[in-house]
Amino acid sequence: MLKISSDLKFFLIALVAFIISHFIYNNFTTNSIAKNISFRDITVEVVGEIELKLSCNGKNIPNASSVNRGLGEKTENLCSGTGNFKAKLPQQRFIESPDLGN
Repeated sequence: MLKISSDLKFFLIALVAFIISHFIYNNFTTNSIAKNISFRDITVEVVGEIELKLSCNGKNIPNASSVNRGLGEKTENLCSGTGNFKAKLPQQRFIESPDLGN
């Protein structure tokens, strides 16, 4: 006769419990929670103006010897300007007909 260790018995009991709970969740709980709920996909379009600083004046300052062994430089920029933007945000979902409890 086969001798089954206690760890294997525990694993088999946990596996059977998981399979039973998965079956119950998929066949009973999901149907009662999400019954007759539908969704509608919409696209939101956002249009506006933004002030950007685009026209740039600036200078490059070499690094001191204590910063990165004197290699490289820092850049200072002073920029100004304007622009427009437009964005589309697709598929925001809203509940159309919640019929819970039936």
